[in-house]
Amino acid sequence: MILYLDTNVYYGAKFVFDKGKFETLKTYITEGAIKLLYTSATLGEVFRRMEEDIEKEIVAYNRAIRKNLETFKIAEQLSIAEISASAVIEERKNKLRSLLALPGVECISLNPLDAEQLMEDYFQKSPPFEDQKPYEFKDAIMINAIRNYQRSSKESICVVSDDDGFRKAFEGQEDFICFKYISEFFKHLQEQTELNGYYITLVQDGFFEEEIFSYLEDLDIDRSDYGEWQCDDREFWDVDFDLMYVERGKEPNQLLLHVNVEYNITVEITHRDEDQSYYDKEEGRYLFEEYVTWNEHHVGSEDLIVVCEIVNNGESFVFKNIISDRKYNYLDLSDESMVDFDEISTSQLEEPDLVYCSQCGNIIGMTASFFDYQDNPLCDKCMVDDEHGTVCPSCGRKYPHESTIDGFCQSCYQEN
Repeated sequence: MILYLDTNVYYGAKFVFDKGKFETLKTYITEGAIKLLYTSATLGEVFRRMEEDIEKEIVAYNRAIRKNLETFKIAEQLSIAEISASAVIEERKNKLRSLLALPGVECISLNPLDAEQLMEDYFQKSPPFEDQKPYEFKDAIMINAIRNYQRSSKESICVVSDDDGFRKAFEGQEDFICFKYISEFFKHLQEQTELNGYYITLVQDGFFEEEIFSYLEDLDIDRSDYGEWQCDDREFWDVDFDLMYVERGKEPNQLLLHVNVEYNITVEITHRDEDQSYYDKEEGRYLFEEYVTWNEHHVGSEDLIVVCEIVNNGESFVFKNIISDRKYNYLDLSDESMVDFDEISTSQLEEPDLVYCSQCGNIIGMTASFFDYQDNPLCDKCMVDDEHGTVCPSCGRKYPHESTIDGFCQSCYQEN
């Protein structure tokens, strides 16, 4: 089976080409089940994007070490050090070069270029040219190369791209089969070869539901959009399981079922409302804190690998464990994953003897520097001439307008 991967598939792998789905891809290529196509433009675009993204991430990482991890940086046992962007980028490039150097991988020519067809598609806004993306000449050139290869090979080609315009360019052409994700292609491949409905039914009927729920329940919650927060409760519901593809394990009679889990989760989160709280820089602490408790509804998904063992000559399966690409043991919930919320309650924590502005009501701190004519405290924002009064330039107090003469309070005016 012939396969072409659009550049966004390489981006989606975060430029890690020896693990996860790319490791599975390598196995299929090595076994001769797949012939992988790419172009010089594909490689150039992936390298360019790789350099930009990794450089940006490593700059942020190194800055965090220098600015925020001073005490850890000198702790030798933690081995925290800055990273060389060029070394990481070159290592990732070499991993991709090794993959593309495998027998069964071919770099196809971008020539001959059908300029007439290219310009016709451009002016008619045919995919990949669209109103939102009128300048997709690079995609158009690669699409032309794929079509040229298909015409010469006379074989069907599978195309994977999460770009709608790229896939639309092959719509209605029976010699091309398009997929949004590489896992969909793996599933299609196995449906044509070894995969049968039994595995799909196994997952969809909830054969591993208890184990998958247990895995999700063991994950911690991270709600990093908030500064100070805690998760008081959570509940998973409306969980769907979809078998993406099956992989033979490295051990005899072992199967790796790649399962996509889509879930809804309700979490009770209590967090500090920074807009309603007051942090005193001189004191170096919060003098007033307001906490809000929400019920938040989030939607998320997980790609898991269910490891099981074939027993009784394939008549049954024994669950072994669940593995994941997840490096950290938490669900990262965010404002983007949240689809709904309800406020439950609010509470306040306040230092004793706090001073409030008598005019606007905002917190000043433990002491005040400005006052009105009755010794009521004022904040620096209210200590100005406004509709509430005038600040006497001599004594520095704020007086009602009717109590001032030429901008001075009456006492200071008489003294002057």
